[in-house]
Formats: sequence, structure tokens, C-alpha cells
Amino acid sequence: MTRQLPTCLRARLTLLTRPHLFPLPMLRRVNLFMNDNKYALQMQDITMEFPGVLANDHVSIDCKKGEVLGLLGENGAGKTTLMNVLYGLYPPSSGKILLDGREVQIGSPSEAISYGVGMVHQHFKLVDTLSVIENVILGIPTKKQKLDLEPARHRLLELCKEYELYVDPDEIVWRLPVGKQQWVEILKALYRDCKVLVLDEPTAVLTPAESDQLCCAIRHITEKGRSVIFISHKLREVIQITDRVTVIRDGRYIGTVDTKDATQLTLAQMMVGRPVSIERKERPAFADREPVLVMKDVNAVDDRGIPALKNFNLTVHAGEIVGVAGVDGNGQRELAECISGMRKLTSGSITIQGHPVTGVIADPSFLGLPLTHI
Repeated sequence: MTRQLPTCLRARLTLLTRPHLFPLPMLRRVNLFMNDNKYALQMQDITMEFPGVLANDHVSIDCKKGEVLGLLGENGAGKTTLMNVLYGLYPPSSGKILLDGREVQIGSPSEAISYGVGMVHQHFKLVDTLSVIENVILGIPTKKQKLDLEPARHRLLELCKEYELYVDPDEIVWRLPVGKQQWVEILKALYRDCKVLVLDEPTAVLTPAESDQLCCAIRHITEKGRSVIFISHKLREVIQITDRVTVIRDGRYIGTVDTKDATQLTLAQMMVGRPVSIERKERPAFADREPVLVMKDVNAVDDRGIPALKNFNLTVHAGEIVGVAGVDGNGQRELAECISGMRKLTSGSITIQGHPVTGVIADPSFLGLPLTHI
């Protein structure tokens, strides 16, 4: 009896060996970036409406060639929506887009790529079960009956060296740290020769060392004449990385300033529209209060069976606010699931208000605690 391959593996083999069965629109590369216009991108009077929501209200921004433009605003200000319009994910209600001084109509991400626009989303668009090189070339039209990865692998390694973003082309994506998965997304855009690269909250998933490396890569990118739009709400890194900063608040354009003339305080005031204080207020000590949550020597694994929590200890007292900081993918989700009874522990104990919840895989509302998990 012949054993059938799993559906996902059959699909992968078919995609790699018979790409002609998955035709994509053959978009002609449009080379717009050849004249003397100083602006790589201009978005003029962009309005984007959803039912009951005005996400962008006549927003205008511009990005010069070889520039890092910071796009700054609070969560929900409309930054990502504006860039999704540029990337062809949303058709604007009104307004126009100019690339290198020429007006273009971008109706899809494929068209955006053909015009030289690349975007790295906050939530990556990689196929976890494919290798790095397979992800990089995925979606590129080809007339060949059989895919030859060697030229693509050679070009990818050249890009890795040029921009100091080193990844193994043959590594399966799900095995990579989150920071290197982001590099794969950046390399995908560079492989397609993007002229304007949008990075949406890129440092949210990076360690400090990886953030420094990303900063170096961004400088290498702009030295080649490419432009980078850096979306963030983190003031310190915006001042560190960008040349100019455009601020959006409540879907409206507030202003653009040269980074060298800006401070964290002035940018914060532009973001929120009122005087702000960035001084830290002292809070009372809580060590003498009754513990509400106690975690002792907690160990747990993630969905792949890899240790996520290792001998983890935590005590939270009544009235206390405890922040859990860390790069995405370093156990935060597993921690929340262990506390809420959604994930089993391999060892250790958890008590909430003196009640043990270790190993509970059920609704923890019996404790009277409205725990929420995103």
C-alpha cells in the first residue's frame, strides 16, 4: 500500500517543482526612479474611510531619495493604514500617489512591488514551513518548468553580505529567531529591488543588539539611494535612526520636522496634542502587601515543544502593576497562558489568591478574576 504524503507537503513539492501551475500576473517592472526629482515618494491628500471610521483625513507626506523618514504617531493614529494604501492593500477614498514625481495608481501589492515599493509588516508574511530562499523567491513569476534555486541563492547571499543581514538560505523559517525572520522580509524586498522600503514597527520584535544591526542595515540601504519609511511610536529610536519625522494624530497630518531639530518632548507633544511630562513618578512599595499571584520554578514549553519558561519565578502583590518586558517570542504568550490555565506546566507551581491553578486547562473564572489574553 502506497503511503500518501501530507497535503501540505504535496502542495509544497508541487509549488517548487511545477511553479507554472500557480501563475501570477506578469507585471512589467516600471523603472520610475531615473530622473532628477528629489522626492522618491509623495502622497497627497490621502483619505481612507472605513464604515464609520475615518482612518486618514487628507494626509500628505513626502520622502526624499536616500532618506529615512520617521512616521510617528500613537497606536491607532493611522500610520499603518496610510502605508497599506501605498502598498496597494487599500484603495484610497481620495488623493494621489507620486513615485519619483510621476503619479501612479497602485491597486495591489504586486503593482506596488512592480513600482519599486516594498513593505515589511509588523506581523510577518512568511510561510513558516518553507526555507529562507523559497520565501524570498515565492511569488516571482517564472516561465521555467522547473525551479532552479542556485542563481537565487547566489543573489541572496550577495544581498546578505552587502547589507550585513546574514541568514542561511536553506534554513526553514520557523526555526529562525524572530529577529532573523524580519531580516528575511527585508531581504525579500531588496531582492525585488525596492526603491522605497516601509518598515512597520520593526524594532518591536528585536533585541537591543538586533536593533543596532537593523540601524546599520537601514543606513546601508539609504546609502544606495533607496528610501526608508520607519513607522514607530518609540521616540528614542525615531530620533536615533531618522533624518526627518512626520507626525500623524487621529488620522490627520500634524507636521514634519528635521530630526536634528527635534527632541523627545517636542515629538511627544506633537503626537498627543498637549503638553506632556516624560518624568517618571515614584510609586509606593508593595512588598509588604499580600501576594495575589505567586509563580515558583515554573517550566513550560511552547507549541513546538521548545522550552519557553525555565525555572520562572514571579510574585505580584495587591495593587501592584508589573510589566513583563521582552522581545516577541521569548515566552510572554506562554506566561500569560500558564497564568490563565490555558497551558500546562512541565514543572513548578502557580497560585492565585492562595488557590493553586497549576495544570488547570479550563476557564479560570472560578477564581473571580476576569483574566483576558490577547
